[in-house]
This record gives sequence, structure tokens and C-alpha cells, in this order.
Amino acid sequence: MAEKDPIEVFQFYNAMRNRKCDHHETTHLIGVILTPLMFQVMNEQRPFDIDGYRSLLKKYKTRNPDKLFDQLLGENESDSDE
Repeated sequence: MAEKDPIEVFQFYNAMRNRKCDHHETTHLIGVILTPLMFQVMNEQRPFDIDGYRSLLKKYKTRNPDKLFDQLLGENESDSDE
């Protein structure tokens, strides 16, 4: 992560690694956060929500990685109900 931009990705990555989450799993968690936002860009022709991305990374960096995947999937499903 040479650029560390946005810094929240770097912070999230380090937080998960410090919680004994391996590199592969950590990158998947970042992808689960990023994917719905990218879907909005492609499917709904909306600009990328960088502030929302940063907010989600901050929100979830303190969570237990063992439970995080399910929490993220639950959040993404509730977003699709709107």
C-alpha cells in the first residue's frame, strides 16, 4: 500500500492484521466493503461515494474479523431493501 489513499484502507488493513486476520481474508473484507459502492457506480451511474467508503472502513476497523463478514453482508442486504 504505497500510496495509503484513502488512509482508511491502510488503517482498516492494519487493524484486521493486528486482530490476527490473514492478508487474504483482510483483502476479501475490504472487497466486501467496496463492492456495493462499485455496484452503485456501474449499475446506477452514480459517482463513487468516497466519503461513504471511508466511513464504512472506520466503522468496521474495530470489529471482530470473525464476525465482520456477516455484519457486512447484513448491512449490504439492508441497503438493497431501500
